[in-house]
Amino acid sequence: MSVINRLRIFYIAILACAAAVALLYELDIATVGLVSTTATVRYILECVCVMAAIVLIPLALKLLTFKPIRQRIVRSERDYERWSLVRIAMLATALHLNLSQYYMLELDTTCGCLALMTLVTFLYVWPSRERMDDERTPMES
Repeated sequence: MSVINRLRIFYIAILACAAAVALLYELDIATVGLVSTTATVRYILECVCVMAAIVLIPLALKLLTFKPIRQRIVRSERDYERWSLVRIAMLATALHLNLSQYYMLELDTTCGCLALMTLVTFLYVWPSRERMDDERTPMES
């Protein structure tokens, strides 16, 4: 199986899990607002969600352009796969954290919007042969 196919399987599995979680809550199979919190705890959870999105989304988009990582992925297709998985996992962390908080905190719109932002970001990291070839070309100094 090729690197691109393995990355696509991981990518699709992440999105399928997120869709399954949303479906469980939307069909009332899982209980919305399961976690009862104080205003302080709710604020802290929202801050964690915001910080995760603010840090992980730009970092995931920029990850493969950092010089030490770029040098590794240029040399090895296996390193490209490894770092691409890290990038997708970073976005998955932000997506699932915000999605779960959205439903656990009684449809908190902050976390819901952040989950949608992360979902849109997934469009920019779709694994393809062209993307791999482009990201594995050496950077000019």
